[in-house]
Amino acid sequence: METVNGKKTAAALVVAAGRGTRLADPGAVPKQYRLLVGRPVLTHTLNALGIHLRITRIVTVIHPEDVRLYEQAASSVDGSWKHKLMDPVFGGDTRQRSVHEGLKALCEVDCDYVLVHDAARPFLATDVIDRLLFQLDAGAEGALAAIQIVDTLKKQAAAGKALETVDRRGLWAAQTPQAFPLQRLAEAHEKGSSCRTAGFHRRYGSCGVDRYDNLPERRGRCEFQDHDRGGSQTR
Repeated sequence: METVNGKKTAAALVVAAGRGTRLADPGAVPKQYRLLVGRPVLTHTLNALGIHLRITRIVTVIHPEDVRLYEQAASSVDGSWKHKLMDPVFGGDTRQRSVHEGLKALCEVDCDYVLVHDAARPFLATDVIDRLLFQLDAGAEGALAAIQIVDTLKKQAAAGKALETVDRRGLWAAQTPQAFPLQRLAEAHEKGSSCRTAGFHRRYGSCGVDRYDNLPERRGRCEFQDHDRGGSQTR
């Protein structure tokens, strides 16, 4: 396998096939292609991954209707790492299937690890990637970025019942990237596992990232929440 400074390398699988169905205007441009500081959100996301030395290949999973939008975003990435970009692949009708299509495209890639990342999370810091790869280097079967829950959580046991406060101690909000040994994750998908990427194996090594500082609201995802506080699905 290829190495960088004696360390194992990783491929990045960027999930960008979602339609933003919960945005205030579903007919608008998907959020990963909207402009952020003059460039598409996806461009910023790709740059955040591409500049990392240990990431040597990047494949983006897109919707068949977004080829031109993807090409515009890809043409704006920093030239210093652009050679890492692979041809995009088309996603499926669910996020899980889109990840599967991306993994198939990576089957011949000479990398040990894969980082699965949502296209609409452009504020990814290099140290987060470092910490995820450190977990895998140490033998973890998987790792994910997470932030501690700081908001007050409420639970309603039944309709019409009073809300109860949930103890948030020990609760974390899962983020991306989610990192795994590439071949292990690919094999799990080929076997038709119905579980989600982050939960394909119960014994993943979680990587709590309590300083995953992103906008808006430290979520690491560009949700355009001034239009829709509810967020949207990525696939």
